Amino acid sequence: MFKYNIIVDKISNKIQNNELSSGAKLPSIRQLAEDFNCSKQTVSQALKVLEEQHFIYSKHKSGYYVVDKLFKENKEDNNVFDFKNASPNWADFPYSDFQHCINRAFDIYQKDLFNYNLSNGLSALIKVVQNLLYSSQVFSKEEDIFITSGVQQALNILCLMPLPNENKTILIEEPTYPQIIELLKLYNIPVVTVARKNQKLDIEKIKNIFIEYDIKFFYITSRFQNPLGFSLSKKEKIQLLNLAQKYNVYIVEDDYMADFDSNSKNDPLYTYDSSDKVIYLKSFSKIMFPGLRVGACILPPQLSSIFRHYKINADISSSVFSQAALEIYISSGMYESHIKDIRKNYTEKTKTFVDTVKRHPISKILEYLPPQALKTHIKLPKNINEKKLIDICKQDNVHLIKSDPYYFDIVDNPNHYLLIELSNISNSNIEVGTNLLLDNLEKLFF
Repeated sequence: MFKYNIIVDKISNKIQNNELSSGAKLPSIRQLAEDFNCSKQTVSQALKVLEEQHFIYSKHKSGYYVVDKLFKENKEDNNVFDFKNASPNWADFPYSDFQHCINRAFDIYQKDLFNYNLSNGLSALIKVVQNLLYSSQVFSKEEDIFITSGVQQALNILCLMPLPNENKTILIEEPTYPQIIELLKLYNIPVVTVARKNQKLDIEKIKNIFIEYDIKFFYITSRFQNPLGFSLSKKEKIQLLNLAQKYNVYIVEDDYMADFDSNSKNDPLYTYDSSDKVIYLKSFSKIMFPGLRVGACILPPQLSSIFRHYKINADISSSVFSQAALEIYISSGMYESHIKDIRKNYTEKTKTFVDTVKRHPISKILEYLPPQALKTHIKLPKNINEKKLIDICKQDNVHLIKSDPYYFDIVDNPNHYLLIELSNISNSNIEVGTNLLLDNLEKLFF
């Protein structure tokens, strides 16, 4: 065994055994060389390995510090079952790893932090995002990728900027992402809606809407639809793209759950687009955390110039600091490692939920089992009042989402969808909470 490996093992064992606590400063390189009776170069090599393994991180002109690898999940109240909160569970994210990237961002991107001329985004981040998207079968040129202050900013710009088809009306699904609804209402933009019913996209209805109205773009989540959890089939994707090409309609594809799709054959709409009609949106809020405020927008070449103009006048450039930290996080391999961990965790959550529903006696009267997705739903029997069920469940500390904000102008729940959010609830609480919910549903039904 090489001497530097011995140093790595000794220090990593001390960290794992709490002999070196989180945030503790390591002795200087000179001191470590004396302690291990070796050269400073050998110590530096060992520290580099420890840094790559995320046991330690460096502070500029200060030294090396222990990373908090013992960050534990917050103790969840086992008597509260939250199927309402859409934010990722803070305990699922390795903050210490990202803190290390933040520290490195200060060192590496000092000049860029004082630069306004980043209308597309930090060039280094654009390159890694481009490579990252290759794995999702999204192939684009660097000049057509824009880093935005979250997907919401991209949607804001797309709603306001003119498109080559010169149309004004926007088509959305119902139910859909509440913030796009609020945005359209705020700007008083003409809107047409189409219901996502019977687990399918109503292609015939969409065709008639494209014919009857001058549709600027159709906003859609093709994978793990927000909030229902359905995904389009390949056939539906191709049918929709053919309609978009024929009737000169753009598709804004919000692929916010791309990182959680374990099906490598379930490609986004963008993959099949041969007529430059798809505008692809990539979110980092779910896989990272909403406060990062970094998203990516991939545009057809003919839209890049006008989008850049609107983007510059919206905020000059998105946070360079957040972009720099994210670039380091992705480039270092931490992002890929985090995706594997979080995908496994979330797959277990969705499977636990669906399996629990399947085992419950009430499943026999349900039209279909819930889609296996973080944002999912239960199709309620028509005689069940959604609001009454939510109120009864609240008495058992089971917290559920009201469907109203997910519809443009419908107050009642027309499709009888009980919306379920699994992002924030722990796996250990899902089975108990789901059974309480289904027990109450059973009481109301009978």
